[in-house]
Amino acid sequence: MYWIDEFHIDGIRVDAVTSMIYLDFSRKPGEWIPNIYGGNINLEAVSLLTELNSTVHEKYHGVITVAEESSTYKGITSRSGIGFDYKWNMGWMHDTLDFFHTDPLYRKYNIGKLTFTVMYAYSERFILPISHDEVVYGKGSLYQKMPGDYNLKISNIRLFMSYMFAYPGKKITIHGK
Repeated sequence: MYWIDEFHIDGIRVDAVTSMIYLDFSRKPGEWIPNIYGGNINLEAVSLLTELNSTVHEKYHGVITVAEESSTYKGITSRSGIGFDYKWNMGWMHDTLDFFHTDPLYRKYNIGKLTFTVMYAYSERFILPISHDEVVYGKGSLYQKMPGDYNLKISNIRLFMSYMFAYPGKKITIHGK
């Protein structure tokens, strides 16, 4: 609430929601304790995230909340669930970048990377990211990920962006003056 009140931000992206929701996320057997019902859902984390979303939506009209969440947990963007406005579609991003990283000559063998995400595109309200995580740690820029010479790289970036804007889901856009 401090960031909204003091800096007038218009959105909050909550990182690593999957690791908050699941007690056993990235843990081996014996490294986690089940909840009171014997399950692997962190009930306190779900309650906290639900309350966060409820409070933000009640108190600050127009501020959006986005979950960086990669599991199949139901109701991330449902008002009767956790209540985020959008879910960061990391599956779309990874599959699409992998497809476009492939030389165009061989893409026909990987078309499933473009079509698979449509299977769940309407299960939540998704936002389509090109994440900052894809640039750090030596992964390279979108330009560096594209195969070929300058002209082919630029053509592929245009094709990638066209595909992104034609795909179901909210797009991240930057508004200038």
